[in-house]
Amino acid sequence: MAAVNRIVRLDLLAHGKEIAREYYGILTLRQLYYQCVARGHSPNSQKDYNRLKDIISEARMAGAFPFDWLIDRSRTVHSGAYNHRSADVADALENAAQAVANTPYWYLSAAKWWGQKTHVSVWVEKEALAGVFEGPCQRLGVSWFACKGYPSLSSLWAWVKQVETTVVAAEADGWGGLDKIVIVYFGDHDPDGYQIHKTALRTVREIAGLEGIDLPPITLERAALNRAQIEQYNPPPMPAKKSSPRFVRYAADHPWTKGADGKERAWELDALRPEQLDKLIRTKVAAHYDRPRHDEVQAVIEERRVEMRAEMKAGGWLQDALDRIADGE
Repeated sequence: MAAVNRIVRLDLLAHGKEIAREYYGILTLRQLYYQCVARGHSPNSQKDYNRLKDIISEARMAGAFPFDWLIDRSRTVHSGAYNHRSADVADALENAAQAVANTPYWYLSAAKWWGQKTHVSVWVEKEALAGVFEGPCQRLGVSWFACKGYPSLSSLWAWVKQVETTVVAAEADGWGGLDKIVIVYFGDHDPDGYQIHKTALRTVREIAGLEGIDLPPITLERAALNRAQIEQYNPPPMPAKKSSPRFVRYAADHPWTKGADGKERAWELDALRPEQLDKLIRTKVAAHYDRPRHDEVQAVIEERRVEMRAEMKAGGWLQDALDRIADGE
């Protein structure tokens, strides 16, 4: 029996290494576990999760599983900048020349969503998925928020204030301001996952009202997990928690979740592959992006860059800047 268990553990370790290598540096341990379940390498139970956790921990300490293949988004190590240095004059002059050449691009620019009529914010239920969501959201130029389950009042207040800043800036930029705010939400398909975003949206509206913050209409789109994605990607199910006070409503609203055993099932967002989530994020956000509007904004910015380059070449701009250095400004 011991030999059989060892073979099973080695086999699971091999599959875990294959998956972790595929998604180098962005998976948490729980995401790795769900990928093992989804690919048929492990049953779906807390006992099996604990077994994988022990196997991976032992392998990492034995040097058989690189530490940097997995991340822990719930604990952050903060570092300083004590290793920075720059003491070569020739390199510094070259960098300064490059900086002057790039000045029009650095100081005359527009964010991807500048001039758009819709402000989009991506919300994800779990902090553990931050590594999956951060990259695509940054590339798309949209804000994103990890709710960590039911978000705190302080975090929702911070989100409202951030959006207020965006609204004020949009009204002042000469492009007509914002018409609406859209929250694109990603969460588990379970009793709590189907209530978190509804409660959070209601609270956001209440906070804005209580504080007298005038925002455009706020709507929320549930991007995942939905029935269509469950049928398309076939993530592994788990029993829906009957202990949740929202279980009865969940079962009534989603009768199709009842399995052959007569018990309601639930699905976790973590079970989708990172590339599947990436595609969903890009598709849902792109639906709100006005490309012709973007092109119009960029054309204006480029006209102003041409004007700035002409001023820098023809006038006394550079000499004035050097004079400021001499004067100690």
